[in-house]
Amino acid sequence: TAIALESVSSASLPQALYGLQALAVLQFDGCEANGEPASDRHEARREQKRLIAMVCSLFVGAECIVGDMDEDRISLFLPRVLSLVKLRQQIDKILSFVRKALARTYTQHPIRFVCAVVCDSLTGADYEALLAQGEKVCLAWQDSPDDEIIYYTRSQIESEQRIFEQNPATITRAPVS
Repeated sequence: TAIALESVSSASLPQALYGLQALAVLQFDGCEANGEPASDRHEARREQKRLIAMVCSLFVGAECIVGDMDEDRISLFLPRVLSLVKLRQQIDKILSFVRKALARTYTQHPIRFVCAVVCDSLTGADYEALLAQGEKVCLAWQDSPDDEIIYYTRSQIESEQRIFEQNPATITRAPVS
């Protein structure tokens, strides 16, 4: 899909821009200052989250909607995505810039990211289900030693929902790959 979208003609470019959206859950972890008292950690996390949100808006654009999920997780909605390749480049830039910005202060435990992304036509999507799946993906990958960007699909979520609605006792969660 990404290759096809990148090779569209200029006449069909507006359709490509508006036909694909992305919803991401970005979880950050392990960023603690040297000698930081436990009482200051909560405020430090809030400052880190504000920085991450600002960087997301800077690198993705003013159309990016940043949501506050919990202490170490934000959501990003991008209403126009040209391709998965471009989206991946934007996410990589965000992670790199935040890591560099926090490197001098937070050297003992450098920040690590897990980002779960669904990139599809999200018109009429169940955003609550998409965000819940993104949280599950982040939790499944939170012990990874490196940054992770994991893509999941809207159809995966919808098929799980149909199975669950038919028989809630039979649903089993397969590992996310």
